[in-house]
Amino acid sequence: MLTEEEMDIVQQTVPVLQEKGTEITSTFYNRMFKQHPELKNMFNQTNQQKGFQSTALAQSVLAAAINIEHLERIMPVVKEIAYKHCALQVPPAGYDIVGENLIAAIKDVVGLDDSSPIIQTWKNAYREIAQVFIDVEQEIYSRMLWEGFQPFKIVKIEELSSDIKAFTVESTQYDLSRFEPGEYITVDVSSDKMTYRAKRHYSIVAGTPQHLTFAVKRDVSTHHEGEVSTILHDELHEGDDINLSAPVGPFKVDNNRDKHLFLGAGIGVTPLVPMFKQVIDNDKQSHFIQVTADTDDTPFVNILSQYSDNATDASYELYDRSVQGYLKQADLVQHIDEQTAVYVCGGTKFLQSMISMLKEMGVNESQIHFETFVPKLSVEV
Repeated sequence: MLTEEEMDIVQQTVPVLQEKGTEITSTFYNRMFKQHPELKNMFNQTNQQKGFQSTALAQSVLAAAINIEHLERIMPVVKEIAYKHCALQVPPAGYDIVGENLIAAIKDVVGLDDSSPIIQTWKNAYREIAQVFIDVEQEIYSRMLWEGFQPFKIVKIEELSSDIKAFTVESTQYDLSRFEPGEYITVDVSSDKMTYRAKRHYSIVAGTPQHLTFAVKRDVSTHHEGEVSTILHDELHEGDDINLSAPVGPFKVDNNRDKHLFLGAGIGVTPLVPMFKQVIDNDKQSHFIQVTADTDDTPFVNILSQYSDNATDASYELYDRSVQGYLKQADLVQHIDEQTAVYVCGGTKFLQSMISMLKEMGVNESQIHFETFVPKLSVEV
């Protein structure tokens, strides 16, 4: 336990973390990868290059410092990160490496040496913060369907749209229906085009006792090419094996509510598909709005239509943005009251605009649930 004096010192560093947090975490990652290049396979290098990871870590360190007297207040942040760590199979010993490099980064950026009371205090604070993460992760690990990364045979690859494919794997060893709608699996792949193995998270579409399906968007633009998505799309075939860690994730249906609204766009619809089915199976009222810019090239339309057509109290709407413009409050108001849980998933701009509009409509934050495809703490909502 930290002393009152130590907690006071940590909180006195909050202004420095607010000003130099991202610089500290950028220095941390550069230092750690230089000393431990083998850890590159644990981190999304695209998010590293775009600064998302540094921003997210800076925000989590800041949150811990602000709440050092009551770390239970940052448990939502802890759990968000802990799920990712468990998906990547980060061991408890990894926290020693992180701690060493984080403290070194603080010293470098702030200009302090090891004898400084601030550095000595932050060493103690880091150990306490790390233990909170380790305890949460041990509990998550205990509930995962299998340990580590295991090989699964790809039995089906289906083109859902021009840039999205669904991959179905098979197993006779694990019950693949035992996932929670909204969760993701993590793939571990190698390729001649990379000097390291890479891991990425992909949302689950559906699962049966012997089969699990997840969707992957081929992430290619003028300025960027997704390392792993292009490998999956271009190099893997039916009959190949792929290494997966077990399903995890914090994005789940709020079973305490009787009305549900789903707002999805692009690949962001993926985790919402099984969540919509779960709500329907539980005989809860639901409405699904899928936003698209091209109705002829939209994934999941058939399965979502099938789910709603076979339900007594569910409806599905394909919203054509190219014809109808952006979603407006008038498009949502009839589907929302104070009892409605709202689920949002899509690109960052879509997320931000939807959540902003929901808040303007007076929807309580406790009713809004969302998932991002970049580190959540790097997204301002």
